[in-house]
Order: sequence, then structure tokens, then C-alpha cells
Amino acid sequence: MSQFLQKFFLVFLFFLAGTVCQAQSFPERPIKIVVYTKPGGAIDVFSRKFAAIAERLSGKTFIVLNHPGAGGVIALKKIQKSRPDGHTIGAVTKSNIGKMVSSKINFKAEDFNWLALLVRDPEALIVKKGVGLDSWNEVYQKSLKSDGGQKWVGPAKGGNDHITAQKIWKETGLKAKWVPYASGGKAVTALLGGHGAVYVGNPGDTLGKEGLKVIAVSSQSRLIEPFNNIPTFSEIGIKGLDSEIMWRGFLAPEQMPQEAKSFYKKLFKQVSEDSEWKQYIEKTGASSVFISGDQFLKNVKQDFAEFSETLKDFQSKKSKGAGPYLVPIIWGSVLFILFCLVLFLETKKKEKVLPSFFNSTLGYFTIGLFVYLFAMSFLGYFVGTLLFLMGYFVLLHKNFKKGILVSFCWVIFSYLLFYKALNVQLPVNFIFEHWGL
Repeated sequence: MSQFLQKFFLVFLFFLAGTVCQAQSFPERPIKIVVYTKPGGAIDVFSRKFAAIAERLSGKTFIVLNHPGAGGVIALKKIQKSRPDGHTIGAVTKSNIGKMVSSKINFKAEDFNWLALLVRDPEALIVKKGVGLDSWNEVYQKSLKSDGGQKWVGPAKGGNDHITAQKIWKETGLKAKWVPYASGGKAVTALLGGHGAVYVGNPGDTLGKEGLKVIAVSSQSRLIEPFNNIPTFSEIGIKGLDSEIMWRGFLAPEQMPQEAKSFYKKLFKQVSEDSEWKQYIEKTGASSVFISGDQFLKNVKQDFAEFSETLKDFQSKKSKGAGPYLVPIIWGSVLFILFCLVLFLETKKKEKVLPSFFNSTLGYFTIGLFVYLFAMSFLGYFVGTLLFLMGYFVLLHKNFKKGILVSFCWVIFSYLLFYKALNVQLPVNFIFEHWGL
């Protein structure tokens, strides 16, 4: 019996040791960090710096993967669909919250595991030197002369920088329009190229760029060197916006093993206290912090509520002016008048008005346009226009090749010229939003 107990005890010890080793084996392979911008963007640089320090502190391997597009939606979906084993995490910023709110995908804060918030970076107004916009007063006075045509540039629509700009416009009465770019870096390039008056970003965006100047920063007090000479929003007369910050951190899929959670909590805390990390963060005018778990989730939910309210207010005002559906509305009005005019003229000629009209080319074209305008609300301008033009040439002119050629050429032309180059607002569908086109 004693020999049996000894064997049983040894087997139990082996099992226990294996369990402990398994629990302590995380991560079992390299950890992937999904970044929502192209290489070189602020969050990309942030992630690579984190990866280097995390490797030094943990002895584990970290790989940064870039999945740009749709203001971060593509990266968020990539993270959400990844294996919930803890080996895939994502870099996240406050701008992503704005995109979650404005996206048609209907993201919720509870869809993710909010690992840690590591950086608080104040929002700032940045201009190009030597163009007569060296202060807030000059920017404001020039906006009055432009009658709403002043261009402010930055990353995607609905992001933190865009929302900050809207808040400033609302508070000061300044009239301007937002011109979004694929990344902050491209927006800065546009600013330096004279394609915008103000870039909304962070003080660190100007480091190493002699042609840029920060004219104001969102902070309750002045920043440390080299940004100590920059006035705060309150100092230049923009009240109530001294806490507009861009935070940066990391998230993961909703479900995650407990050993992975423990690993990350310890690692993120170590990184936040690392001297190399602090020096890297503070030299950009930002602050190194460590907020994790429920507190981070609470902050995210507050941002969800704030973004929802701000976007709702912005959209209600936007609906009073020219929006994405202005062109379809005009087209619909013209078509209705045309439809009534044709019916009136046909009435004077024939008794059977409707059959003759609906069997005519003009009738088919008019009916098709009405269907096209109605379908545009869910197909979007580009897909709707493509199908309408193809249908027109194929069904009415029996010319398939011409229909394909003309349809694709027009859609590509309108996309590049109106949507991209001139930033004309056009209704887009889920496909365009999802793939960041």
C-alpha cells in the first residue's frame, strides 16, 4: 500500500509541476502587436519602441504588424477575430474610439479586453512657419476672411483630432472644414505643402521638423521643455478645452487566458516605470502613465459617451448644410420635375400616357435614376453609380464592353478627383468604410 501511495504521490507531483510550467509558459510564441497605421505613423513608432523595451524586460519576442485603413477599423476587426490566446494584441488610441462610434460596424467597449493605457498626450494646434499664421489670433482673423474655406488637416474623420477641431470651432465660432488624410504624417506633409492652415495633432509631431510651429496646446499648465513657451488653450481664449488629450495604449480580444492577463499587467507596469520609456515619452511633451483593467474600461466608456454626443451634435448641424446626400437630393428634385414635365407633355399627345412613357428610353432612364437614388443610401455613391451606368449601357444600348469601360472609368475618375483630391462629401457604403478606401 505504501509503495502505491508513493507512486501516486510522484504522479501527482509530476502533474502539478506540468501544470505550473504550463501556466508559466506564456507566451509560447512571439507576440503580435497589430497597428492601425502604416509604418512611420505616431502609433507605429510608439508600438515599436514599446516592443523593444518589452523584449528587454521580458526576454520575449514582439512583432509589429501594420494593418492600416478605415481609421483603424480594419485593425480592430483583425484583433477582434484573432485567436483569444493572448498572443495577439493591438495598439489603440483615443482616435479609435471616435471611429468605433462613427463606424457602421457598431463596436462596443465590451468587445475588447482593455489591457493598459500608457500615455497621455495633449492635443495641439500646429501651423507652418512663415505663412502669416504664427499665432491663434492670425489663424482666427484669416478664417474670417476665408468665409468658412479655411482648411484644417489631420488623420481620419471622426478621430480624436477631428473631434478636438470641432470643439474648438464650436467654442470660438471659427468656420473651417476638415480635410482628412490617411495618417498624421501625410497630414503634416500636406500642411508643409501649403494644403492646409492648421494641423491638429500633438506637440511631439513637430520634433525634427523645422518648418512647423505649435501655436497652442490643450493643458491646464504649460508643458516642460522644449514646449514650455507654448500658450495653453485658455491663455489664447479657448475656454473649457484644457483636458483634450490623445491617450495611447493596448487592447486584446475580449476573451483571454488569465495567465496572459497576468503577464501583460506585470509587463505594462514595468514598461511604464522604465527610465528609457519615460524619457522617450516625456521628450514629446506627453506623460507616462499606467491605467489598466476596470479603470481603463471606465475611461473608454466615458470616451464612447463623449464621442457619441459630439458627433451627434456635429451631424445635426451638418444636416442643415451641405452633406453627402446633397447631390442626390438635387438630382432627385430635378428628376421629379422632369418626370412631371414629360407626363404633362405626353398627356397632350396621347391618351395612354403611362404605357408609352414607361416603354420609352427616357422612361427607363428616369425610373432607373429613381431606383439608383433610393439604393444609394445603402449601396453608396460609387457602387450605386457603377451598377446604374452598367445597367444603362447594357440594357438600353446593348453594349456590354462600352458599359463596363465607361462605368469603371467614371467611378474611378470621380473617386480620385471628387472624393480624394477635392474632398467632396459623397455617400459611401460599408465596403468603402471597412477597407479604408
